[in-house]
Amino acid sequence: MLFTAGLTMPEARFIDPEGRSVRVQLPGTRLQAGAVHYDKDQHKDKLVCICCEAPVHFRVGAQTISGDNLRGPRPHFASNRRAAHAADCTVPLRLDEGRDPTEYDLTLGYRIHINTGQLKEQFDVKARPYARRPDRKIMINDPALAAREPFSVRGAADFLRIMRKDNKERLRKAVIVNGSAQIDWKDFFVRYAYHQEKQKQFVRSEPRFHHLVKQLEKFGSPQLVLMEFDLTKPQPGKRQTLCAQSSRIYIGQDDKKVSHFIVPRLYIEGPKQAEIARILADKDRFMVLGPVRLRTEMDVATGEVCHYLNMVARDPAQVTKADLPRLAGLVKDKPTKTRQLTLEI
Repeated sequence: MLFTAGLTMPEARFIDPEGRSVRVQLPGTRLQAGAVHYDKDQHKDKLVCICCEAPVHFRVGAQTISGDNLRGPRPHFASNRRAAHAADCTVPLRLDEGRDPTEYDLTLGYRIHINTGQLKEQFDVKARPYARRPDRKIMINDPALAAREPFSVRGAADFLRIMRKDNKERLRKAVIVNGSAQIDWKDFFVRYAYHQEKQKQFVRSEPRFHHLVKQLEKFGSPQLVLMEFDLTKPQPGKRQTLCAQSSRIYIGQDDKKVSHFIVPRLYIEGPKQAEIARILADKDRFMVLGPVRLRTEMDVATGEVCHYLNMVARDPAQVTKADLPRLAGLVKDKPTKTRQLTLEI
C-alpha cells in the first residue's frame, strides 16, 4: 500500500448506484468519452482514485490575488487524509509540472517521460522538447506535447503498471519522451500479437517486429523500445556475457529461396549481471526497456538469414516479468466462458 499525501490528480472515479465506474473530470475540461464533470451534489464524498479504491475528494482551488500574479492551488482531486493507494496504483507515476490540471486534454494520449539515467546516456539530449524551471519542475517547449497528461517512469515495471491500470485508448495514442527522442506508442511497444481462435489456440502474428526491422534498416541508428521477450533460461553467449534469445519470427523467403527470420536477442552485461539473470531465469514472458540495434547475419550451418534485434540490459529496472496473454484476458485462473479477446495495446 502507498500513502500518498499531497498527491493531486486531474480525474477521479464515481461508482454509480448500478455499480458502474464513471470517470469524473475537473469542471471546464474537455471530456473523454463516457466521462462527466464533477458535480458537488452528485459526487461529494463518493469519489475514489482513478486506478485503485483509495478515497479522494475535490478541491476548488484558490483565486488569483487581485493585482498580483500569485495564486493558490488550482482545482484538483486529492487523496483523502491517510488514504492508502494500492501498491500498483499509477497515480504516483503522474508527473507534477506545477500547472493547472485543467490545461491537460484528457482526450489525448499520455506523454510518458523515461527517467532512467542508463538510457538517457545512450541518446542525444540536445534540443529536448522540455526544460527545467528553477524549481526543477518540467516546462514543455513543444505546444503539441504540452496538453498531454504527463507520466514519469523509471523502468519496464512502471510501464506494466500503466498497461494494467490506465486508459487503453489513451495509451495507444501515447508519446514517449526520452531526451530529444519522441516516439509514438505503436513504434515503441514491440510485442507479439495474441488472439484467441475457436480452437482456443494462441495465434501469433508479428507486424510490430516486421515494422521495427524496416525502420532500423532505413535509419540505421538504434531505437528506444519496450520489447516483449519469450524466454527460457539465459544461455552463455559471446564475450563472457549472458545472452537470452526470444522466439524466432519467420519473415518468408527472398527471391533466392533463402528463409529469413527475426530473432530478438538480449545481452546481459555490467556489475548487476547476476541480478538481471535471476529475473530472467524463469521460463516466462518479459518486457525489456532499452535501445535496440539491428544485426543481419547468415547462418552458415542452415543457410538461413537472421535479423537479430540486439538489446543490452545493464540495469534490473530495464526488465520485468510480463505475461501479456494473461493481461489480454486470454489466460484465466478459473474456468470461464470463452470469447474473442485481443491485446488492445
